Amino acid sequence: MQYAEKLMGLDFSAQVELDELGLSAENSESYMASDIRIKFILKSMPIKEQDAILDFGCGKGKMVYLFSKFKFKKADGVEISPRLCKIAKKNLKKLKAKKPKIFLCDASKFKALDSYTYFYFFNPFPNKIMLKVLNNIYGSLAKAPRQITILYFNPLCHKAFIEKGVFKLVKTKWGVNIYKNSLN
Repeated sequence: MQYAEKLMGLDFSAQVELDELGLSAENSESYMASDIRIKFILKSMPIKEQDAILDFGCGKGKMVYLFSKFKFKKADGVEISPRLCKIAKKNLKKLKAKKPKIFLCDASKFKALDSYTYFYFFNPFPNKIMLKVLNNIYGSLAKAPRQITILYFNPLCHKAFIEKGVFKLVKTKWGVNIYKNSLN
């Protein structure tokens, strides 16, 4: 896979350790590309043209690029590492992906969430950061009530998603938990 990427001038798959990125394990996880099985999960979902997806901890942009191939109005990513953000933007430019935007930002401080109806996580950070991100999502829901779907691959912080009762686990498939909120 990495060989084919290199031939195309892309860099999605090479793993990068936290110390190489200047990040700490207290706030981040090592970069590892997401599994492409998400594509098959998304194909079974009722994505509408007004839906938008945000990848928290988007790394090198592999999933953002995949999401841009679906009906989503927007497919964006948030990444704290300047190095990974730069690689993601280069990858997306190389692939002529016009829809996605990559935001260089600490996910716990990213609050421009009101236009997103889907969120994707590939276990990008520890529980304390996940709780801050979820609080931002709750705040966004209070301002702009809507149906939200969360796709969480390798859900090590599962408890954080269900403990407030806002999101319910509706399905687990291939290591991905799918959560939705109820619209009351």
